Amino acid sequence: MAGRNQFIEGDEEFNRALSVLYDSLRDFRRVWPQVADRFYWIERRQFDSEGARSNRWAELAPSTLAGKAIKYPGQPILRASGALFQSLTNAFDPHSVFRMTEDSLTLGTTLEYAAHHQEGTERMPARKPIDLLDDDYKEFQTIAQDAFGDLALRLGFEVYT
Repeated sequence: MAGRNQFIEGDEEFNRALSVLYDSLRDFRRVWPQVADRFYWIERRQFDSEGARSNRWAELAPSTLAGKAIKYPGQPILRASGALFQSLTNAFDPHSVFRMTEDSLTLGTTLEYAAHHQEGTERMPARKPIDLLDDDYKEFQTIAQDAFGDLALRLGFEVYT
């Protein structure tokens, strides 16, 4: 066993790099901000398209349109005051939820009425402000793969895609 270290150069460096890579793969906190940025970008598209990037939101009822024309003239669907939009597109908004741990990321809003829009009610159809597609999840995965691949390269590993 003692002779092994004589024939393999850089054994200590390799073990150190492998340890850093292993620890990083267990802790996604370095990746979550990039995933959150992509989520906020997706949410801006969701609001800008009034849901068309996934499932177009139902038109507003005539009574809602009439009231909105007076109180919030010119505002599109789900943007009366702009609070919901801001809370889902800006991590620094006071109603935004951004919590990360080593292995989880929670994004959302503290605005209680958001759940009514997400799920719908007896009197109102669902207009999902958050409606992630399979491609969105694949993008999140690619962000993580790229980040860890870049780290592996910086540590001296070869990365194959």
